[in-house]
Amino acid sequence: MTTSQIPSAPPEGRPVPPKDWVPGLVENAKTDVVSGFILFLIALPLCLAIALASGAPAIAGVIAGIVAGTLACLLSGSYVTINGPAAGMIVIVSGAVTELGFKGALAVGVVAGGIQILLSFAKAGKMTGFFPLSVIHGMLAGIGLIIMAGQIHVALGRLNPGAHGFHIFTEIPPSFENLVPEIAVIGLAAVLVMIIWPRLGKVGKLVPAPLVAVVVGTVIAAVNGAGDILIRDEDGDARSSTVDLGGGLL
Repeated sequence: MTTSQIPSAPPEGRPVPPKDWVPGLVENAKTDVVSGFILFLIALPLCLAIALASGAPAIAGVIAGIVAGTLACLLSGSYVTINGPAAGMIVIVSGAVTELGFKGALAVGVVAGGIQILLSFAKAGKMTGFFPLSVIHGMLAGIGLIIMAGQIHVALGRLNPGAHGFHIFTEIPPSFENLVPEIAVIGLAAVLVMIIWPRLGKVGKLVPAPLVAVVVGTVIAAVNGAGDILIRDEDGDARSSTVDLGGGLL
């Protein structure tokens, strides 16, 4: 004779875990649609910006955001994890694109992902406790400065020199001297939107500032014809933003 225990109700005060997969989608459809749309508004401009800052085409950021976001939600063990593009990877990806080319950088990403999967099976995540937080914060601060310095060149209509160390900072004055006005005005407008929009109260909270900056920049580009002006390299020559993948252009 066998007996089975009836599952007891969760202790009072402890939240009940939501349903998973299809039952969870049906149960939380209304709130998930709103939350997903808000997350889309936040992630889309970030995907575009981080892809361009990494030396990849803008559409590559959109594709990566869709694929990675979908897989992370399906494979993650958490019910409340929100995934998005990581700005801290810009310096690493940009260096890989510069040194190895776009296709080489894609291969590096595949190998790095495989190594991460193997490390997860080995429970190597516990090793992160050996790294002091001050070192991590300093690394992220340095990455932030490098990203800002690199994007100043792009905002002025110049090609990111892709330099290392202080050289990327010393190249900022020449970029100001040789800026492209039609593109520089878009960069200035985007910065002003990012500063002013969050101060507009309820309106500023309803729509994310990065999305507004993208819309404003698109309108300005359509008006002043900046869409037909390519970013210039150090010699003043036009540089296309398409990437040759062998079978076509991305």
